[in-house]
Formats: sequence, structure tokens, C-alpha cells
Amino acid sequence: MTRTTTLFGALFIVIGFVGWFITDMASPTALIPVFFGLILVILARVAERKEHLRKHIMHAVVLIVLLGLFGSASGLFKLVGSFFGGELERPVAVYAQATYALASIVFIVLAVRSFIDARRAK
Repeated sequence: MTRTTTLFGALFIVIGFVGWFITDMASPTALIPVFFGLILVILARVAERKEHLRKHIMHAVVLIVLLGLFGSASGLFKLVGSFFGGELERPVAVYAQATYALASIVFIVLAVRSFIDARRAK
């Protein structure tokens, strides 16, 4: 799961930088996914080196991603609303938030599946 965490951390970093550059670096809030991504990458590396802490670190990672999902879920709702005639005030921000939220959901599902598999393997 540490490789998956590193991969998703890198994905969050890319989402943040792409959103920031597309908006002409006008909004520092576009970099929020970068900070979450950096935290994930750092924690994944620590989990690789500290076997006895891996379980706890990976649970903390899921909590961090869940917090990020709560912060970006509004973008997902706005995007879905736009499919039904709603208008997007800041489309790039909504797309970035929705992408981050979807990636977070996928990560959480993969992590929970990994936790279940690890529990069954005992």
C-alpha cells in the first residue's frame, strides 16, 4: 500500500500544480492538493522504513485523505450540478476539486480493501 500511497501523493501534487498554473498562479489555494500529496509521500516513505509503524501510518494516511476529500467534495457536487444545468463560477477550480475528490475516493476504497485483505491474511 505504500507504493499506492506514493503514487496518489504524486497525483495530488500534479493536480495542485496543474490547477495553479492553469489559473496563472493567481490562487494559492490551488496548491492545497500539493501539501496533501507531500504529506502522503513522506508518510509512505516513513512507513516503508518503519515496519512496526506501518499499520498506524497507513491508517493516518487514510484519515488525511478523508479530510482532503471533505474539503474538496463541494467541487464534485458543483460539477455534478453543472450537468443538470447549473453554472460554474470558477470552472478550473471546480474541475481540480472534483478530480482531487475522485482520486481521494479511489484511494480510500483501495486502502480499505487493503486493510480488509491484511486482516483476512492473519
